[in-house]
Formats: sequence, C-alpha cells, structure tokens
Amino acid sequence: MVWLDVTGSNGSALYFVTDRIERQQGRGAAGFTLAGIVGDGQYEGEVIVEVGAVPEVTYIDAWLAARDFSAFERRIDLVQVTAALTAIAERVIGGLGGQASCFGERRAGRSGRVAEASPVWRAVA
Repeated sequence: MVWLDVTGSNGSALYFVTDRIERQQGRGAAGFTLAGIVGDGQYEGEVIVEVGAVPEVTYIDAWLAARDFSAFERRIDLVQVTAALTAIAERVIGGLGGQASCFGERRAGRSGRVAEASPVWRAVA
C-alpha cells in the first residue's frame, strides 16, 4: 500500500494498492501498466496507470460504477490524484529498473511514499 500525498475534502488520506504490473507490448508501446485499487476509506475502486511516452490513468468505476465513483470524485481533486498516481507508478517502475528505490525514500517533487521503511525480508536478512 502506498499513501498518496493527497487528501479528500473531508481530510481522509488516499491510498493505492498495486495488484499487477505488466510490461506494455506492441508497436511503439514502450512502458508499463500498473493495475490496482485507489481508495479513501469510504470508497475503493479499480484504476489502471499506464507509464510510458504518454502517461495515462483510467478509473474503471467511472464507467462500471458511476454513482460510487461520482461520490468519490466530489470528495477529491481528481487532477491531483491522477498526478499522484502517475508519480507513484513512475517511481515504482524506476525502482524495478534499478534507477530508483521505491522503499522509504522521498524525492523532491514526487507525490507519494511507501508506508514501510524497508521490505520485511530485507530487515531480517
């Protein structure tokens, strides 16, 4: 779970839980897709974050559960949440490529952080 540096209008913290990371395949599609859940404690919905030449965030419930999503959308700043999700995805992908660590670091200008200081398996190894 990653806490986003964005809060809802009611002060609730937003989080993102990654389910899946896939390399984008196909003609001219260099990048990755992260799928997961974004939520604020009152709402949880699926989101797809594509990182590559043109980053894109797709909120699945905007089509599948529009009523629930619209209530969530009224409580948050969708532009800020989209930017935070994109930044988190870029950070995670950078960590996979060895260019950045996604555990416990915080870089200037990045929106988000990992809740744990380091993975448990590293702490005991």
